[in-house]
Amino acid sequence: MPPPSRTLFWLPCWLVWFILENLVLDKHVRYILITYPVVIWALTGNMDKNYDVESNNRNGIFIIVLLALASVLFVFRIVLVVWRHIKQPLYTNVSPGAMEPKEIGKKQKRMFR
Repeated sequence: MPPPSRTLFWLPCWLVWFILENLVLDKHVRYILITYPVVIWALTGNMDKNYDVESNNRNGIFIIVLLALASVLFVFRIVLVVWRHIKQPLYTNVSPGAMEPKEIGKKQKRMFR
C-alpha cells in the first residue's frame, strides 16, 4: 500500500475524474464502464490478501471503505448511464447504415483514405 501522502494526493484526482466523466466528458465516455469492475476486482483481491478480521488496522478499514465507495459509484454510474440513454440519447434520428465506419469516414474525409 502506498504511503498515506501519495494516497491522499490521488483521491482528489480521482474525484475530479468522476465529476469530469459524468458532466463534461459524458458524450465521449458514456458507455465505458469497465474501469469500475476493474477497481472493484483489484480492491477485492487486495482485501482477500491483506485484510485480517482479528486486527483492526487502518489499512483494512481503508480497503473496505474504498471497496464500498467503488461499488456504490459503480451502481450510481450504471443508473446514470441508463437514465441518460433513455432521456438524452447520443444518436437520434440516425439510420443504422449511417453509423457504419465507412459512412462516418466519408463524412470526416480524414479516415479510410
